[in-house]
Amino acid sequence: MKHPVRCENADPKGVCTCSCGGQKHGILRSEGGNKYIRTININLGGEVTKTIEELEHKKLHCTCGKKFTLNHFLGYPHANGLIDGHGHKWWLFVECPQCKYQWSWQKVIHRIKKVD
Repeated sequence: MKHPVRCENADPKGVCTCSCGGQKHGILRSEGGNKYIRTININLGGEVTKTIEELEHKKLHCTCGKKFTLNHFLGYPHANGLIDGHGHKWWLFVECPQCKYQWSWQKVIHRIKKVD
């Protein structure tokens, strides 16, 4: 059963008024075939939550020169992604606000550790 559109369009940082607890909030746009990109929040649980908590509020220096704070995570279902609290796998990334380059969670972790 598909989740209600009002939930998919909800602010991912807002208070949940449906039954998903925020897990289905914030689908942003369709991307080729059955993949979709959405805002990912810590309510998904599992490795997704752990990774967001590890990276949130850290600074990332993009190759374009822009330095930005990691506070808006995006993702889509992916077989090699991080496992959420329900066993679903998500490919997590952040997007540079200047050049729009999409930094995967793996590249972000590597780049942050390299700088530290």
